Amino acid sequence: MNTIPRWYHLHVYFDHTTSEIAAEVRDHLARSSLSFPYLGRLIPRAVGPHDGPMFEAHVSADELDEALALLEHVRGPLSVLVHPVVEDELAAHSELAQWLGDPKPVHLDRL
Repeated sequence: MNTIPRWYHLHVYFDHTTSEIAAEVRDHLARSSLSFPYLGRLIPRAVGPHDGPMFEAHVSADELDEALALLEHVRGPLSVLVHPVVEDELAAHSELAQWLGDPKPVHLDRL
């Protein structure tokens, strides 16, 4: 990767037993001093390459460290996929991705 990403996507995974925690995490993000130009709703099913329910947030590279620190503090048992927004979606969701918590399956063949 030759350029530094300007944006990152955060995918916060949950299931039927942790959906209330996910809603609280989303609320924490919404109330934070950070700027999330996109803070999606909780999606109760698998979509795209994601294997289960999740919600997505977008954050600038400038605020990524603060966003990750906040997520580490409030995510509880939830796993979070963090990936840069780059042209190569496959690389973004695999070798360039990082996880907070336990990694979850990502269906790379759907990218």
